[in-house]
Amino acid sequence: KNAQRLTATTSSGQHMFRLCFPKFKKGEATARPIKTAPTFKYVDDIMQLVFEQVFPDPTPFVDEVAKINIPPTLSSEYTRPEKTTVVSAYVSRFNPAPV
Repeated sequence: KNAQRLTATTSSGQHMFRLCFPKFKKGEATARPIKTAPTFKYVDDIMQLVFEQVFPDPTPFVDEVAKINIPPTLSSEYTRPEKTTVVSAYVSRFNPAPV
């Protein structure tokens, strides 16, 4: 059901893209289309089960998670290019013409 989601569009009808910095490209940005929001409710059911039945008092768990050191993102090491430049270079493998 969620595998064939359409590309999100702006109110003017243009396709929406986001910038991605894959590790294998060493800081080079690529454009990826933004998909429409997925439709699923099972995550809410699982979260309710975990926090209401498995963890009757989640406060100690939240405190332990807060202590974990999170390193800076890999993309913070590189300069961010203009989004319009990256989107203009975007080519889909199914439609080889630039967008």
